[in-house]
Amino acid sequence: MRAWLEKLGDQIATFLATGDADAPGIAHKLVAQAGMLGYPRLSDACRAYEDAVLAGGDPGPALDAARALAMEVRADAEARGKDPELL
Repeated sequence: MRAWLEKLGDQIATFLATGDADAPGIAHKLVAQAGMLGYPRLSDACRAYEDAVLAGGDPGPALDAARALAMEVRADAEARGKDPELL
């Protein structure tokens, strides 16, 4: 579990640092991984961003929302990853 949380943290860091052109691909990866690790709000936000890009609309608000949630989740995942009882 710790390794999955670390991987999620790495993907979030990449998502936050990447340019808008590359963000949809990273968001796609986060949809599954965030959902699997118990972060459905981030998964839904990344899916909404991905859908906005595919629809050809303005993905800016959805990207902003996904990145804001990603920052929250990254902090939580780092804390969970440090839990000594985590298997």
